[in-house]
Amino acid sequence: MKEIVSFEAPTYEDVQTVREWRNADIAHLRTPFLLTEKMQKDFYYNVVCDRNSSSRFWSLQIQGQDGLIGFAGLINIQWENRIAEISLLINPKEQGKGHGNTAVYMMLRKGFRELNLINIFAECYHCNKALGFWQRMQAKYGGSSVNLPNRKFWDGQYWDSSYFNFNRLDYHKAVGQ
Repeated sequence: MKEIVSFEAPTYEDVQTVREWRNADIAHLRTPFLLTEKMQKDFYYNVVCDRNSSSRFWSLQIQGQDGLIGFAGLINIQWENRIAEISLLINPKEQGKGHGNTAVYMMLRKGFRELNLINIFAECYHCNKALGFWQRMQAKYGGSSVNLPNRKFWDGQYWDSSYFNFNRLDYHKAVGQ
């Protein structure tokens, strides 16, 4: 039986769990420093819970089961330009099970159909093992990409990144809507 992943309102406990995942592998993140419990608490109350925030976040759960499998968001939303960036972290124990694919589909759907966005993008550093995943998402959802040189300094070297852009019209063509 196929597991059904649902998007839920994040709890304080969810964001603290995400902090643990994030702090365990910071190489692929924009902010290569560890987050404290207080920093994550401030993030929860000042960003996640703030209706006026330029970000929207969801906890990913398998319906009927306890436990967080991921944390997804549309961040840096620019309402006047109708764009946002995807933020996605999957529980390391749940990676490779298709949950990221489901999360991207659901975020694009929410962004385009509920938030009236036109473009949604993601950036992936080439030191991130998820680069192939984002390339597959680009192909699946009719996206485009551009390579940006020297976007991240990590472990003594500069790494390129790829921006993946998903346009509402191309997405609807790709999923047959």
